[in-house]
Amino acid sequence: MDGLPPKEIAEFRKIADLFTKKKYNLDILKKENEYPLLSQAIEDHFKNSERRKTLLLPELTYENKTISIFSDYGGESNNSNYLTYSFLISAWDHLGRFHQAMAEIREKHDLKDKEISFKDFRYWPIKRGLDDYLSALNIVPGMLFNVIVEKEVTSFFSKDKKQTDEILLKLKNNDLGEWKPAIVEKLLRVCHISAYLVSLLSQKDQKIFWMTDDDSIAANQKAISYWLSIFNNLLNYYSHHSYSLVGGAVPFKDRDLKTLDLLSCPDISAGSIEHYYTRMSKSIDDIKEEADKVLRWMCHDGLMLKKHSIIVKKGEGKNLISGSLKFNLKVPDITKVLIPLIRP
Repeated sequence: MDGLPPKEIAEFRKIADLFTKKKYNLDILKKENEYPLLSQAIEDHFKNSERRKTLLLPELTYENKTISIFSDYGGESNNSNYLTYSFLISAWDHLGRFHQAMAEIREKHDLKDKEISFKDFRYWPIKRGLDDYLSALNIVPGMLFNVIVEKEVTSFFSKDKKQTDEILLKLKNNDLGEWKPAIVEKLLRVCHISAYLVSLLSQKDQKIFWMTDDDSIAANQKAISYWLSIFNNLLNYYSHHSYSLVGGAVPFKDRDLKTLDLLSCPDISAGSIEHYYTRMSKSIDDIKEEADKVLRWMCHDGLMLKKHSIIVKKGEGKNLISGSLKFNLKVPDITKVLIPLIRP
């Protein structure tokens, strides 16, 4: 903590404490229901972190009426060995500081209305402004949650084609759309993850707003309606309380930088993690400089942003194995300032 005056450290600690959850229930999965291994892996991660006394969760209920979720996904190209799912879940009513910081960063680096994305890391203004953007994300009151799934894990919801067909028919019969098997697998994965996280971090009568990347699960207005209906149904399956409003969208046609700057977080997270894990699995060590910066940033929680990751891989036979994933620096970063918190 050298280099910062005690008064400033005390103020930072006050802010960090305010947006760290003190009371929480980690028993989200209800005994009367059956849940996919994906959800069990998420709950195991949080409970194991609690047992290790390392668990920090964001406080999203303090003077906050709306929980916002921004999600993006990586690894769908044929040369990828992993699928990645990244979620930024935040307190909507406390995002003002982040938006102000981003306005200054955009002006400083001449970003104009350019979206910050993994595929555009080589674009000079993004490359130049990445460090500032990552620093700004650390003052988002919320949590970045990453799920990495080996592609050999084909499904969390069906054992064979017959069971897949039954799921597709059930969705169709309940007016929840007609889907291709691969798309419905992705849809169910992201909806289960999001429903779990919201149930863990929310309180009764909050509003929920979810913006997902504009892709196959939300390809048109009908698909968006089906996606949100499935998500709403799963909230009832996971949550021990109700919500006053549940809604969602894909990126707006009229560019809205406030939401795009938040959506960029899971975009670069999902892309960087997939980039790293696919290369490591192929014994390739030429990691993009920008991806390396993102992974280094994930090694530490921010002042207000908590960071969690899990990985699921295929084990022996038909078994799946899962575990918590922690990014660590080979050489400690002496420029980082440690803000000590009193755990609940």
